[in-house]
Amino acid sequence: MAGNRRLPPESPDALPPQKITFDLKQPATSLSLNHDGSMVAAVGRKLFKLIKLGAQKFEVKFDLRDLPPKQLNLNYSSNDVQWNPNDDLQLATAPTNGSVVLWDLQKTTKSKIAHVYENVHERAVNKLSFHPREVTILLSGSQDSTMCCFVSFYFLQVCPV
Repeated sequence: MAGNRRLPPESPDALPPQKITFDLKQPATSLSLNHDGSMVAAVGRKLFKLIKLGAQKFEVKFDLRDLPPKQLNLNYSSNDVQWNPNDDLQLATAPTNGSVVLWDLQKTTKSKIAHVYENVHERAVNKLSFHPREVTILLSGSQDSTMCCFVSFYFLQVCPV
């Protein structure tokens, strides 16, 4: 695979390793890159930021927890986040309350929540995954030993694992 070859360190075309550090200000439980790698979603118990990745710096584009405290609830505290691989304006998060939350960055309101599938799990959701080819299919896996499948963002079924 010629496109993935690495140059030997002594090659004049080799670049020195680079490290760019960005302070999220809160612990992260999950990171997800958008389809072209230009943005990263970072989530945690008190963290939900969308960050633009530049060649020399990172820049927060959205802080989705930047709401009045009375509006923040467990839907803003997540174990996992996934970009929709077909739409950079849609994300899904796995809150600690057993729900699955869909986000729409095109919404004109400060809260970008598009839909909350409440109580689809009895315990915290640990992992989300969009299907690689059928991007309307979203899977969630939970601490309660169940997996949920959402098709076209409508709840389909819960299957014991």
